[in-house]
Amino acid sequence: MMTNASPTKTTDGKNSDDVFAQGAGEVEARAMLRPGLVYDSNEQDWLAYLEGVGIDTGTGTKAIDPSDLNYPSIAIGELFGTQTVTRTVTATTAGTYRAKVDLPGIKATVSPSVLHFSHPGQKRTFTVKLDVTTARAGAPDTGSLTWTSGRTTVRSPIVVTPQSVHAPAEIKGAGTNGEVTYSVTPATTDLVATAYGPVSSPLFKGSLTGTAEFDHETNIPAGTKASQIAVHFDLAAGNIGGLVWGPMVDGVLQTIQIAYPDSSGTATISVPQPTAETIFVAVVALDSSGSGDAVTPYTYQVNNIAEDSPVTGKVAVTPDHARVTPGTPTDLTAAWSGAPADARSTTWIEYSNGAGTFLTLN
Repeated sequence: MMTNASPTKTTDGKNSDDVFAQGAGEVEARAMLRPGLVYDSNEQDWLAYLEGVGIDTGTGTKAIDPSDLNYPSIAIGELFGTQTVTRTVTATTAGTYRAKVDLPGIKATVSPSVLHFSHPGQKRTFTVKLDVTTARAGAPDTGSLTWTSGRTTVRSPIVVTPQSVHAPAEIKGAGTNGEVTYSVTPATTDLVATAYGPVSSPLFKGSLTGTAEFDHETNIPAGTKASQIAVHFDLAAGNIGGLVWGPMVDGVLQTIQIAYPDSSGTATISVPQPTAETIFVAVVALDSSGSGDAVTPYTYQVNNIAEDSPVTGKVAVTPDHARVTPGTPTDLTAAWSGAPADARSTTWIEYSNGAGTFLTLN
């Protein structure tokens, strides 16, 4: 049913390319009776899969990588540089099938790329090697593998999440000048680290009285590589502050998240590679006294970081370009100077394919 399904339609009548919404597509009743190739799996295959995702089946079955389940789709939760998956197909009729992979930003190599079947029931095993090239790190990438023989097509959806490096989401520093050393694990032999910033935007000052909230809609300019919103609360003893926030698309809030202040009273929202044009932020204060008279001053700062953003100070990463061993941790040092001591500064340290680390200062 999966390999012969057709794409579902969007509201404007176009073919959907959202595999999370449609799966393999809409079942074609006639085509599923003539599949051409079948991806068989038995009980042992599924037990091995369950063991691979961390479920103890109590059967002693050896675990497999979940991506290697002989299933008519390919899914890799983290494609760290490169990975090879294996599949076995069974022919329902004789024929010669040729492979084609459509997966933007990923180099796909099918081996063998041509499968010959002389009679029904014959099996052939093939591998698909996937190498990250230009696909954006951390964002799901979707496509398909299609085997074609004459008028018969056997299509498998593919979903992978590319990663070019394992790196901390955020590192922190304090003071006008300083440095911090941290570890990253690259997925390729070429490690590039470029610092954008530091950016320290003007503060908006506000206050809340009693239990109250004030809503901000923060615009994210096109070309922004990363955004960081910092809200500092001056809370009276026993009172509570926090942020309720989420991305907005066409004026509609998409998801809701909560950010709480740290020990210094600052709540931080960090958004790498923002895709929304607007971020909604509700600044909330809860007056535990019950009087409704408590005043909570706060400051609101938005640091949007782009390639050409005005900077306040200087940040350099060393080494900024190095030949490394894939999968082996290596140290980087971020050094800063001239950062304002009385305000938050944010730097985006970018690696290959848009992956990155926030450097948060003060």
